[in-house]
Amino acid sequence: MKRMTMAKRILTGIVLVAVLFLHTTGYTASRTVWLVSLNASPQIRFGVQQLRLSLEKRQVAVKLVQSPATSQHPRIWVGLASDFAKYPRIGRALKELPSKSESFLIRKSGKNEVTVIGRDATGALYGLLELADQADLAEGRSFSFACFREKISQPFLALRGVNPFLHVQALLDTASWYFSDEFWADYLNRLARTRHNFLDIHAAYDLTKTNMPNIFPFFFTDPVVPHIVIRVGREQKPVELTPRQ
Repeated sequence: MKRMTMAKRILTGIVLVAVLFLHTTGYTASRTVWLVSLNASPQIRFGVQQLRLSLEKRQVAVKLVQSPATSQHPRIWVGLASDFAKYPRIGRALKELPSKSESFLIRKSGKNEVTVIGRDATGALYGLLELADQADLAEGRSFSFACFREKISQPFLALRGVNPFLHVQALLDTASWYFSDEFWADYLNRLARTRHNFLDIHAAYDLTKTNMPNIFPFFFTDPVVPHIVIRVGREQKPVELTPRQ
């Protein structure tokens, strides 16, 4: 048998390195997932966004589609019970869906298909967040649909809220968290991810005096008294407040 030429040796080495890379990273052609959303409600759009972020962290590309066109790619279906009425194959799982609002079920079909069905839009959101959590907690560098688990869930508590205090000092400081759109976007997203369904802000509370002054002057104006002035601080300097929109 003739000796391999130097060029063939180099080519063989490159192929071996490529195969080793694909094996160790877990990369395959199926690492693009089609996410078929049958409903465009705000809750489902948010859930789709969160699941997409979780999958992309695992180096899984996500293609959003509104129709179940034929494809060899793994796919995730999401929608309400009513959305799946025209898909008998998937709709058979509807009898397992709890009747309580905010409920959902996750069903797998084969190795490359997962379906999320919500009793309502919030239920579908929670099903998507469950998949996002499963993707985040999956062990190993590679990712496959085997990481997803079937689940049927309904809320144990109807009301799940938080009751933070709104401080006078935050209202008086336009650079505080209260005036930060970034803070509120992150905070409300976290509440949704942790399945809270209401926010009850207790106001107002003065951190210095430890009392609770009337909150209305901070938010409302009156045509009879258009300029609201509150005196604060040791020097009792007047501060004109602009109500937050």
